[in-house]
Amino acid sequence: MNIKISKLNKEDLDKIIEIENRVFTLPWTKFDFEMLLKEPAVNLVLKDEETKNIVGYLCSILQSSDFIHLLNFVIDVKYQNQGWGTRFLYFFIYEILFPAGVTKIILEVRESNKSAIALYHKFGFKGIDRYKNYYQKPKEDALVMFLETKKPR
Repeated sequence: MNIKISKLNKEDLDKIIEIENRVFTLPWTKFDFEMLLKEPAVNLVLKDEETKNIVGYLCSILQSSDFIHLLNFVIDVKYQNQGWGTRFLYFFIYEILFPAGVTKIILEVRESNKSAIALYHKFGFKGIDRYKNYYQKPKEDALVMFLETKKPR
């Protein structure tokens, strides 16, 4: 495998929609992604350059110059539990956000998604709130997690 991280673009959307439909009970639509691509955001794709398979992707939107909201972070089912999530999140935080001066990250995660919560804790995210019935199909609360660090030198 020859894995590369690149900017998510419209050409990736059909494969991303396939992954969305495998991973989520209420997946984002192609229109949702197209609208996000027009926003001030950091949207990345983790792709096998040999097979062109998408391993994962993430979508986020800038709230201010130092604050970003991580909206969607996905590793395709067949690549889960192989360390790709850890590597991808590390790259996003330490190679993209911190050098750009982004020091605050917020996200929501299903309370039942213990592996994602463990990953976020590993990076220093803290649970700061709970949104009642945030998710549908099935109804479930969201744990709101936040990471704040000092500006990198």
